[in-house]
Amino acid sequence: MVGLSAQRINAIDTLRGIVMALMLVDHVREFFFLHRQVGDPMDLSSVDPALFFTRLASHWCAPIFVFLTGLCAWCYGRKFADPRPATSIYLLKRGLFLIILELTLINFAWTFGCKRSTAPPGRQGPSLL
Repeated sequence: MVGLSAQRINAIDTLRGIVMALMLVDHVREFFFLHRQVGDPMDLSSVDPALFFTRLASHWCAPIFVFLTGLCAWCYGRKFADPRPATSIYLLKRGLFLIILELTLINFAWTFGCKRSTAPPGRQGPSLL
């Protein structure tokens, strides 16, 4: 399968978009259901059906993303004659890049500082950076 053209698969992008929309609905549900605080949004006997079904649908997001990650890694690897080393190196580099991005840019965007404290507010604790 060496020499395959590098084209995107629309079904993967569509499914990823649908899952991201479901995650968006789950994350903004707190805004829409702020006036109805509930203990467990999965308890059908005590919640609104809309809240229950948005929460139920969002439970599919993480497994689908994990599936899509594996599928995309497989699609990347089938471009090579020996896919295991090439795919492993690519995923290692990508993972390291994401870790560095989390510890630098994302950390700074949340805290507007260079130190990341793990202590509760009001107490000074050790920092990761």
